[in-house]
Amino acid sequence: MRSGAPRILLLALFALAPGCSKPSTDECEQLCRRFSELNYLEQGDTPERRARWAAMQTEDAFLKHLDNCVTQCKYEGGSKDMVVCVKDAKTASDARACVAEEE
Repeated sequence: MRSGAPRILLLALFALAPGCSKPSTDECEQLCRRFSELNYLEQGDTPERRARWAAMQTEDAFLKHLDNCVTQCKYEGGSKDMVVCVKDAKTASDARACVAEEE
């Protein structure tokens, strides 16, 4: 029985390995907020639009979108690399390229 333990441990590690590159809920939220911000400000990065963006963060429509985005990131193809890429993106085009790389 003892010789089977290492094999079970190895199988457990392989089963968990694919999840290692999956982003956490917090990471997905950061990705979604940054992606949305860059796309919103792409239409004009003015103090007025930044103020509107800040106000939108608590609106029901935005929060519903955020929840959907986080779920999609977490369970349908998000990765830690995508999170880092979008976090470092300077433009909406850069952020869209990060997401397109994963598809």
